[in-house]
Amino acid sequence: METVDHPAHYNSGGIEVIDVIEDWGLGFSLGNALKYICRAGRKTNDPLEDLKKAQWYIRRAMRNHEICQISEDARISGIEVVDAFGMDPMFGDMVLALWHHSLFNNENVLARIDSALNEIINYESKGE
Repeated sequence: METVDHPAHYNSGGIEVIDVIEDWGLGFSLGNALKYICRAGRKTNDPLEDLKKAQWYIRRAMRNHEICQISEDARISGIEVVDAFGMDPMFGDMVLALWHHSLFNNENVLARIDSALNEIINYESKGE
């Protein structure tokens, strides 16, 4: 049952992505974007596919003006997530930006994440 309710690619350092999504009040699209960023290269050997999915969800959230409602007693910081997942700095910056967005609902932050994802995807796609 562990592959269903506690899969390793969504769980690292005692933090599960679903707990972060709920803690930060991320909606459907931004929650999925976080999920794909956190699992990039963990579930499969192709992080590019996960990053393309993350970008798709970021763009959907921007189109729909998705708002976050972080709880007053939020207990997980962006830095804790980055540290727990041992993220590459590029991915870590995106997670910290999502955390920032959850605090301030600043759509410019989502545009920066989209731009960063676009750069990575374009760069990696040229290498294929």
